[in-house]
Amino acid sequence: MRAGERGRPCAINKLLFASKDLASLSLGHSSFSSECVALVAKFLGKRISIKTFSLDGAKVDKEGKKLLSHALRKNRSITDLTLHNNSLKLPFMQKNSLESMDRLTFLDLSFNSFPSQGASVMAEFLRTNTTLIELVLSNNRMTTASAKKILPALKDNSSLQHLDLSNNWFNDDSTSPIIIDVLRGNSSLFTLDLSGNKSMKANHGGRYLGWDFENRCSKRSPVVDGSRMLIIKGALFDTSSLQAVANSNHKCTVKMSSRNKNNSHELTIAAINELDDEGLKVRLKVVLALTEVNKDLHDLRFFDSIPLELMPRLLELVQQELVIHFNFVCLFHLLTRLIFN
Repeated sequence: MRAGERGRPCAINKLLFASKDLASLSLGHSSFSSECVALVAKFLGKRISIKTFSLDGAKVDKEGKKLLSHALRKNRSITDLTLHNNSLKLPFMQKNSLESMDRLTFLDLSFNSFPSQGASVMAEFLRTNTTLIELVLSNNRMTTASAKKILPALKDNSSLQHLDLSNNWFNDDSTSPIIIDVLRGNSSLFTLDLSGNKSMKANHGGRYLGWDFENRCSKRSPVVDGSRMLIIKGALFDTSSLQAVANSNHKCTVKMSSRNKNNSHELTIAAINELDDEGLKVRLKVVLALTEVNKDLHDLRFFDSIPLELMPRLLELVQQELVIHFNFVCLFHLLTRLIFN
């Protein structure tokens, strides 16, 4: 289709007619008129064979939202749906409309907006849905108020495996308890993307306060854990005891930043959770805990509640730690050896 024809209803109508037997269709442009959107909605409401559909960049007005909602409720073929950058206030469909979309396995609603009221509808959908595997809600200006409604619903959902909440507006102080609770209570989620939520920090403080003339050093404000560090410690890598390490979430890879800032071990824990071998994940986290995070775990009193199958390897690791006095390079070599053995 030539550039000048992208937003012409006649050209769109011809394109849709020629696409009715396709398995996948992606279309959309900023020049799409409301008439073009209406044609797309009418097309989706028909008996078509399309499994994967994407509408990208077309602005959808109030009437277009009604038409799309009605069409998607009637459609029974689409399993992968993308409504990207359509100026939608999500989820834009009523609860009964969402429930009728029980055949969806992939849903991308990114680059729209997600007010708190819409989050309540989406939460009810997620609480009862058993088919959706991947949900993308990135760049939706979603606040912590919306997150507080959507995330708890995941504790009742056993089908969703991948959730993208990147580049939203989550508050640092209020977000971590919700996410920790979800990661402790959900056993199906494989990936959770929280990157780009700029208010979520690894830690706070350390600000220069002046010079301490008595002790001849600079004075700084106390450093406290931010939400990213709290999520690591509270759900993914609890090093308060060896049993707590073993009981941490080893399944979900949580993406929050691109580096291990201030000993957060974010990337290391994410890489470990991506592995397939559950026992190996536990062993690697035990090594990291013993050598880098909480060396008090060498106290034999911590060994009382460790599963017997972990004891031979654990004792081997402790012996190596006592003799070699690991530094980070030694840890890297040990992790490599454990992975390839």
